[in-house]
Amino acid sequence: MRAPSPQRSHLHLQPCPPGASRGIGLEVAAKLAAAGAQVTLLARDGAKAAAAAERCGNGTRHVTADLLDLTALRAATRAALEGLGGLDLLVIAGGNSGSEYLGLDPNAPESFRLLQAIHVEATLALVQVRY
Repeated sequence: MRAPSPQRSHLHLQPCPPGASRGIGLEVAAKLAAAGAQVTLLARDGAKAAAAAERCGNGTRHVTADLLDLTALRAATRAALEGLGGLDLLVIAGGNSGSEYLGLDPNAPESFRLLQAIHVEATLALVQVRY
């Protein structure tokens, strides 16, 4: 595997609530953009993603998709890839137990299924689009 090059495009996707519009994902994106990388944020809330992209600077773009809608997630990822012209790095920095953002009981079976969809199925969909 080759090391990412600042001369090539970088794609930052944050495929979990709270999205790329805040938290660790936003901080990673901001640091990549400050280092000269071309960054695209993915988040559920388009307005928050737009504000986050503006904060990151360096022409940071954003796309919007809900992680539970795999068709929309794949389409947003393809749009991001087309806008960047390539991919060196995929950052998946999101994650939570569901209790804070989704109001779920982490011990309930239906909560487990939803978190699997967010953390496993969405991540797999992102990787499959690239490869």
